[in-house]
Amino acid sequence: MTLAGVPWIVNRASRDISPLAIDEGYEFSYEPAVQRSLVQAGSPSLKRAIINLVKNAIEHAGNRGAIVVRVECNGVIEICDDGPGVPEAERERIFEPFYRLKPRHRGAGHGLNLVLQITRRHGAQMTVLNSSGCGACFRMDFGSEAAE
Repeated sequence: MTLAGVPWIVNRASRDISPLAIDEGYEFSYEPAVQRSLVQAGSPSLKRAIINLVKNAIEHAGNRGAIVVRVECNGVIEICDDGPGVPEAERERIFEPFYRLKPRHRGAGHGLNLVLQITRRHGAQMTVLNSSGCGACFRMDFGSEAAE
């Protein structure tokens, strides 16, 4: 891993995945609150994690609302939607391999597990919160690993 700019990685991931979100009927926005935030990161794997989180929002938000990707200070990345959210009792389980909120739904149930593994490999914390619009907000927090 090398020192990498979080806004640059998130911007590239957002550019790659935004056409899919827009084609599926979502409003998509990338909102960097900072222009510089450096972390020890493998750019391709961190980019993959962001893309997986946006794909997850596309598949589960359901109401064709909005998906927002943010970069906050101290290496915080948030991917939020205004879908039904993740029930609090399920927030730990959704990261287990093969676990799905909706049985027989698309995919093999590896996407969020992969995101968690990438996040941990980068020394970051992964949390799931309610977004301001009532949906889900996945936060990758590099905390003390980030340099402004």
